[in-house]
Amino acid sequence: MKSKDIVIVGILLGIGAIVRYVSLIAPGPITSNLVIAFYSLAIILVAPKAGEALGIGIVAGIVCALISHSLFPPANLISEPVGALVALASLTLINKLTGIKETVKAAADGGAGGRKDDAAGYVIAALGLLGMISFTALMFIKELKALVANTPLASQNNMIIFGAISVLIALAGLYLMPATLNKYSAGVVSLIATLASGLTFVTVAALVIFAMPGILNTTKAPPIDVFVFSALPIVIGCAIINMILAQALYFPAKKAMR
Repeated sequence: MKSKDIVIVGILLGIGAIVRYVSLIAPGPITSNLVIAFYSLAIILVAPKAGEALGIGIVAGIVCALISHSLFPPANLISEPVGALVALASLTLINKLTGIKETVKAAADGGAGGRKDDAAGYVIAALGLLGMISFTALMFIKELKALVANTPLASQNNMIIFGAISVLIALAGLYLMPATLNKYSAGVVSLIATLASGLTFVTVAALVIFAMPGILNTTKAPPIDVFVFSALPIVIGCAIINMILAQALYFPAKKAMR
């Protein structure tokens, strides 16, 4: 990477570390990881090679492991490199799906190029986004939780399914809207990277709880099923928040780079 790119990555990871520290006020066996939004944004802005993205993930993993009250912080040393590589892979895939290279080439040749947005995509994406917003609101607003106390959404398993389906519907809608997907790729990349990182963290931590309980303070460690099912809604909720955060920061950050 160029020295300018290294500075950008360093600044974003530094901001992410501060946000991570502030987020520790929320208790629980897993820490909401907003650092992912910042290293996903860094990857989008500097477009690193795979090895460089891995390095970004390793640094982010160290930051997250040091600033944490999670049950097993060292899991971040695995989950964040995974998240960074998934962020780069997602960015590459989005560029391919949206036909950005073909569009640039066609524009140079005087043509239009690229796939066009499908009207059905707007409806599908809107439904998915509505579901994601509802899921996040139910996660963090106690008054709304009380309203669904006697509905299927009162079940934690159903909540997880509802959140996961909402994410998939939104992504399906965006796939049908390549121009919109390209415009809001920062949010989508951060969403996918957070899901990959979060699921990796939960898997690694759960394996440690199950296979090597002696590593942990067993008086604090919950049963493995309780840990997993309490962590998954946090992962999905954090992914949605990171999506919004990364997209909100993308345009001013890109403008500042010019």
